[in-house]
Amino acid sequence: MENLRDRLRAKYASLILDIAEGLPTFNGGIVSIFQEKRRYQRESSKEDTDRSRVPDSVQVKLHSFTLLRLYLLEDLEMLKASLERLFPASGLGWDREIIGDIDSLRGLSWSYIGHIVAKRTMLFPGQVAIYPDLPSDIEHIGVEVHRVLPSLLALTLKVTLTDDVSTRLARLYKGSYLSEIRFNSWLPFRSRRWGSSELHAESVRERPFAISWTGPEGRQSSLLPDIHRGPRIREFQVSCR
Repeated sequence: MENLRDRLRAKYASLILDIAEGLPTFNGGIVSIFQEKRRYQRESSKEDTDRSRVPDSVQVKLHSFTLLRLYLLEDLEMLKASLERLFPASGLGWDREIIGDIDSLRGLSWSYIGHIVAKRTMLFPGQVAIYPDLPSDIEHIGVEVHRVLPSLLALTLKVTLTDDVSTRLARLYKGSYLSEIRFNSWLPFRSRRWGSSELHAESVRERPFAISWTGPEGRQSSLLPDIHRGPRIREFQVSCR
């Protein structure tokens, strides 16, 4: 995770390279080195852009992603408590939903539990839990329990996203990103102070995809860890390439 010092160093280096790029071409000296660095950034950015583009006839969308939490058979009561917190108004005993095959030695079973929505705009089978604080980028969340081994259960949450998410991701994807340079010194104007580190254009390009879905206060949280305390679903993070 970047700290404030690293971000300032990157912005400082970018400012110096911007100034050098706007000057007439130098044939030697520190300005020439800065200009060469910026030319390299432009070239590597173009190469990364050309390499990462999909054909014009191809459209990529992020429709959904699935989160899961595993439970051992001896943690069944904990799983039932999680479902009761997700669907507090159901009034059902979860034994009927997920325990039917527990005594069997077969390693596979599946139980559909219900859906989580911000408001009731669609019809769903099973239980429906309404949480108005659900992020606006989430259309609905399907909750299921899978028995993947005789002694292992998986609680899955399939998060279906709105079309606007793909639109914003496409906008970020079409952008062009320079590599990020940081000078080793705050005064890199002498040869003995010259030196830098660099984050390649590919890594810089991926960064907006990771932070663009973080909440307004900069917090990053997950849906699953909140299940045991009740559904406090406020922000989510999407990272894709």
